[in-house]
Parts: sequence; structure tokens; C-alpha cells
Amino acid sequence: FEKKRATVAAERKRLSGIRIFADRQVALAEEVETVTKQRVPSSTKGGGLTLEELVRRPGVTYELIEKHGFGANESLSAMEKTSVEVEVKYEGFIERESKSRRKVAGNEGMSIPKDFDYLSVDTLSMESRHKLESIRPLTLAQASRIGGVSPADINALMVRLLQEKRNQQRDETNRAKKETTPV
Repeated sequence: FEKKRATVAAERKRLSGIRIFADRQVALAEEVETVTKQRVPSSTKGGGLTLEELVRRPGVTYELIEKHGFGANESLSAMEKTSVEVEVKYEGFIERESKSRRKVAGNEGMSIPKDFDYLSVDTLSMESRHKLESIRPLTLAQASRIGGVSPADINALMVRLLQEKRNQQRDETNRAKKETTPV
């Protein structure tokens, strides 16, 4: 497994280091433009695109760049090529999900008010609303362990709890200002 990870990482590094220009790699650039309906810059207009940037585009596959002589050597297995392509194409999504998970993990101890109205949180799935309403977890961590409650639902619940906490703090600040302001 570690060998595969290292091979995939090395190939990604290679792909990010090779630039393609419409006026130099004409056949590849034309096929990419046909598949994606997006232009590949020439060497005089913006410095081209890396192979990694090309693979990130919808419709461009590792197989396509390989067909034009830009694939890795034969030591890369079909599974490793697929892994490279998947990592490149879904990198943004994977990073967003990881960031979201880290954020939720940092707030797992967040308590949920006993009278919290789960049914009013329209960003939760209907199944999650009903499960959370019937089980009534005390913390975000407990809510995350309920079957049928997705990570997206936990994130939505966390956002709502943080929003309500900010609103409550704002209301308390306004109340305190009113009490200290002479009439």
C-alpha cells in the first residue's frame, strides 16, 4: 500500500511539472479542446497548462494524455493510473470534505440544547430530523454516531448550533448595552 501511495504521489508530481502549450503540443491540445470545449493556452498567452490541470478537466483522462505520449513509463499499473486520475479530479472535493471533518471534530464536544428543534432545521435530511428528534443527543459527537445521520447532516447541525450561539451572544451584548446606557 505504501509503495502504491509513493508511486501515485511521484506521478502526480511529474504531471504537475510538465506544461502543455497549444502551439507546441498541437494534437493533444486540439483533442483536449474538442473534449472539454475549453482552450489550451499557447506559449505566448499565459504559459500553458500542466498535465495535472488537463486531467482535472471533465472528459480528459489519463488514457488521453498517455495516447499522446505523456503517460508515465510502463511501471505504472492500471490501478495506479486510475488512482492518479481520481486523486487529481476529486482533489478539491476531498479537501473540502477533510476540512469539514476537521471542523466537526473540533466541535464534537459542542452541547446541543435540550429543547433544540431539529424539525425546524430544513438543511437536515428528513430521516435525520426525525432520528435526532426522537433520540435527542446531548452533543454533536453523540449525534454523529446515530445511524442514518450523515456527515453532511452533522455539518449542517453544527452550522445551525454555531449560528444560534452567535445570535444568542449578540442578543446578550445588545441587552447589556441597553442596561448600561443612561436614559
